[in-house]
Amino acid sequence: MKLDLSTFLKRDELPFRSLEEAKEYVAKYTLNFINIELEGLPKEEWENTLKTWVKIFAFARELLKLPQERRKEVYRKYNFDSMMEGIMEDAVKVLYGFYSLGILKPEDKPHKALEKATELIENEEELLKREGIKRENLKFIKEFLKKFN
Repeated sequence: MKLDLSTFLKRDELPFRSLEEAKEYVAKYTLNFINIELEGLPKEEWENTLKTWVKIFAFARELLKLPQERRKEVYRKYNFDSMMEGIMEDAVKVLYGFYSLGILKPEDKPHKALEKATELIENEEELLKREGIKRENLKFIKEFLKKFN
């Protein structure tokens, strides 16, 4: 299966130029968002939160095929607030960046991006500490995602 990324050809640069940039980005944004969300919830709600993130990445993969103007129309149509729009654009950027660097293949399920993100930073102690991502939360995310493989 091929994934059409031609809408991104007009961009001047890739979202990440290196694996190090990808690590920094997913730690600072994607996994940090999830970490903050988990920290604010009782543990019995964590699985539901991660199920939502799996859906976010599935939707982001569909949005990835659209030019940014069209994505903005979708956000307006479904009444996304600025936070929801930012999260979706983050997921689109992560998917595009991971495809560009070969971290993900087009045939991979979109939730694999979350799995790869955890793998990229799980041994980066300084990065985890700097971004405030708890190892316990990262481990929970990783274990949860195994259910989808």
